[in-house]
Amino acid sequence: MTRQLSFIAPMSGLGENITYQLEEVEGADGLYRFEWEPGVGVYALAAADHLPTYQPEFDELDLEAIGAAADEVEVFVIANSGAGELTVNLLAPVIVFEDRALQVILDGQGFPVRAPLAAGV
Repeated sequence: MTRQLSFIAPMSGLGENITYQLEEVEGADGLYRFEWEPGVGVYALAAADHLPTYQPEFDELDLEAIGAAADEVEVFVIANSGAGELTVNLLAPVIVFEDRALQVILDGQGFPVRAPLAAGV
């Protein structure tokens, strides 16, 4: 499955790109790539598939920006590998509704930038 997404604002640390392909990684349920050009992108996990206890609260203004209600968005967390450990960014998930997306910062909710995936968040 491939979908073209338009971000309302650029993702943190990834330059000014606002157009991405959301590419499902074959053979890995719930693993995706946000690609801004072929072969160049970041990996993300579908939170619903991999982090069932992760229940962030989204700001109404962020939801309005992509035209969705909280129960309509897909939530993705960016995955990072470094120092031999796979982590996910729970502080700044990406919310997607139809062809619109936005990376949000969840201030005051206690989520870390680098949560070990094995921790079963």
